[in-house]
Amino acid sequence: MYSRYASPRFDCDGRVVYRYSRRHRVASSHDIAGWLYADVFLALMIMGVGSSVVVRQMLPSDSAVPPPTATQATVSCREFAVPVNGQLADGSDTALAEYVTAAVDGEVMQRGWTSDVARPALVIVLGGFELYESAGDGDANARVLRARLRRVVPMLANVEMRTGGSRSALVDSNQIAVGNNGDFVLVVYLLHSNNVEEECV
Repeated sequence: MYSRYASPRFDCDGRVVYRYSRRHRVASSHDIAGWLYADVFLALMIMGVGSSVVVRQMLPSDSAVPPPTATQATVSCREFAVPVNGQLADGSDTALAEYVTAAVDGEVMQRGWTSDVARPALVIVLGGFELYESAGDGDANARVLRARLRRVVPMLANVEMRTGGSRSALVDSNQIAVGNNGDFVLVVYLLHSNNVEEECV
């Protein structure tokens, strides 16, 4: 950017003649910072788009290793509840593991699936609390139970598990009571190794 200003001059007859000259403006630090942020943002955008590109390695036709077959897994939108009362939660690890495993396997069989094609994909552990307590107290208890479930239930060792505190929950369009302090409800979502068609609201 530049600005024009007039400077008086005198010609040979003594008359005043104005000559306009151009003066360049020095770039401020704000201008430099703006361009710097724009360049950084552009670089981050390019890196983000580049990292989302999936590179596929093609095997030669005479290779002894067959190319992997593409499988499409589906997370079922029909969640189900596994209530865990205080007595079971305070009991032995073996009893808790057997109960949770049997509940998940029973739901898989009820849907007409088998355990080799369906497994838990997401488990939300909800902890109950007393009327004089808050949801944070239930969530704190749910975190303790989550760590224990990962340790004693093999099928939940590598499953995404979240926690929360609540006295009731809506599970598959049904209102389920969680209970008081020490009671829990596991909300389980299943992952099917193939495409499944379900009617979900």
